[in-house]
Amino acid sequence: MLATEPNAGVVNFFALEDTPALSVVTIEEMAYGVAWRPSAKLQTAFDRIVNQWPHILPIAPDIAARVGLLRGQLQRRGHTRTAADVLIAATALAQRVPLATRSVADFEGCGIALLNPFSVEWAVAQQSFCRASVSCTIVPSSCARHQLLMRASCVQFGL
Repeated sequence: MLATEPNAGVVNFFALEDTPALSVVTIEEMAYGVAWRPSAKLQTAFDRIVNQWPHILPIAPDIAARVGLLRGQLQRRGHTRTAADVLIAATALAQRVPLATRSVADFEGCGIALLNPFSVEWAVAQQSFCRASVSCTIVPSSCARHQLLMRASCVQFGL
């Protein structure tokens, strides 16, 4: 969650993106990390994110129902996914936004657009993806304030 030397791709990602939304599941993932490896620096960063992040998305009943359907469909095809990952994926589906994550493989087959700000491909594609697809194609006007959902792996430095 807090890197000594932030990844250049993630720094560029935040420079190009409006503040992405976080799922409440992402908040749980970060809280777990702080509890697992406690430090005052991590706790301060976590508290700041929880108290100041402008877009934290809840799990609504329609998202919970979608999670059950999606996990069942994936399992039927032999792809086991954690409830946490599918909760995040279903939130991205409900908001009609791509998901920024370092753990792309955890979300393959979930029917959402994925981007990895840590990857070389992101550095090449960032201009066209962020400025064209996210702003103009993927996000309907009703969801314009949430142009992207972000996973905990992308919150790696103090914001």
